Amino acid sequence: MAALLLAAAPAVGAPDIARAVAAAVKHGLCVAGGDVCSTGDARRAGLPPCPLKSDFTGAEGSVKAFSVELGGKWTLTATPRSDGSVAIVRAAGGSAGVSGGAGPSGSLGPTQFQAGADGALRARVVAARGWVLPDAATAKRFLAHSLKHSFDDGAWPPAWRSAELGGEASGSLGLSAGDTGGNADGKVAGVTVGAGTAIGWRWAADGSTTRYSRFNVDGTEVAVAFLPSLWAAGKAEWVSEYTRGPHGEPRELVLRTALSRSHRITESIAHLDLTDPANLAIARPFLHTPMPRSFPFGAARQALLDRIATHGVVERLVSDVHDDSLGASIDFKAGLEFGLGGKKLAVHRTLTEASVRRGALTGRRLDCVPAPG
Repeated sequence: MAALLLAAAPAVGAPDIARAVAAAVKHGLCVAGGDVCSTGDARRAGLPPCPLKSDFTGAEGSVKAFSVELGGKWTLTATPRSDGSVAIVRAAGGSAGVSGGAGPSGSLGPTQFQAGADGALRARVVAARGWVLPDAATAKRFLAHSLKHSFDDGAWPPAWRSAELGGEASGSLGLSAGDTGGNADGKVAGVTVGAGTAIGWRWAADGSTTRYSRFNVDGTEVAVAFLPSLWAAGKAEWVSEYTRGPHGEPRELVLRTALSRSHRITESIAHLDLTDPANLAIARPFLHTPMPRSFPFGAARQALLDRIATHGVVERLVSDVHDDSLGASIDFKAGLEFGLGGKKLAVHRTLTEASVRRGALTGRRLDCVPAPG
């Protein structure tokens, strides 16, 4: 119908009307298919804008003496979004921890074997502030002097501030082999794993507050010499967010899952509106626990997931990731560990797929990733 109108309308001298009608018909067919077809559709549906891409830059460093490690990290993230706005986040944090290693050794004939285990425990504190700027031109002015503007609350008031406390553990176990006349310096196999958890608070300019918790598993890998990695889980992260309004009234529960592997991140973001009394009644057991995704268990948890499936909104975002970070470190082990390290951070993400599920209806976020052609 749209094509017919475009072809026929010039004959009667109304090409602009034809184009408008064709566009309306095309948009109507898109909406009927369950897709989110424009920024206006997303706004009317209460959907947040998509992060089209992001540039994460900064630096981190650490120093280790007598197996005690101190570190710091400074980052800036700029994220253009599907509604034309740009989100900017500046964060700074510090860490303190301990590390160490030990392991047995032995020999079989002319070959010496040595097993080594290394581990570290760290506590972290992070403070951040974020801005949501209306367009790319405003963001460009902010980023031109980002350090100065980040602390000029009069000219550039932040949309929110946050503070986070967390901890992490990492470890590795390796087996090396070599000639008994020298060191066991040929790696035979190795396993690495890391995990972390954090709890944080975010205060928005409108008076609302968000308490969030995070748990992640990072870098699990099993490797054998001369073979590709037998198993690498990449990184998995789970985040729970509970937002209250300016007067403490429950507003929203958000559950996020992010799986990162092979330069790709897949995110699932589930929203439940707590201004609905029925939603609030089901979610209430979770609102005063540190990890709403996990506690309590059993029927209450299943009831929450079922409610999100029928009355919530679930976004799915897939992004390609390119990590251009560069770093160097040096470590000495003599019973105790000594070391120094640093890294320049540069991670770039680009959104490649976006969809949303509302009840039984699933559609593409064409306002974020337009259909080909």
